[in-house]
Amino acid sequence: MKLLFAIRKMHGWLGFIILPWIVAYGQTGFYLNHSRLVNGWFPTVSEEQRFTEFPEREWLSIPEARAIAGKS
Repeated sequence: MKLLFAIRKMHGWLGFIILPWIVAYGQTGFYLNHSRLVNGWFPTVSEEQRFTEFPEREWLSIPEARAIAGKS
C-alpha cells in the first residue's frame, strides 16, 4: 500500500510539473501547423501606415535634413 501511494503521489507531482511543457508544446505545434490562421487573429500594420506624414520623395541637402531633424 505504501508503494502504491508513493507511486500515485509521484505521478501526480510529475504531471503537475510537466503540464506546462505539454501545453507549450501543443501551442507551438498548433502555431506551426496553422500560422496563417493565428496571424489573422492579430492585426498587422505595415511600415508605410505608421507614417503620420510621408517623407520627401527627393533627396534633401544636409542643411535641410538638419533643419527637419532639429524640429523633433
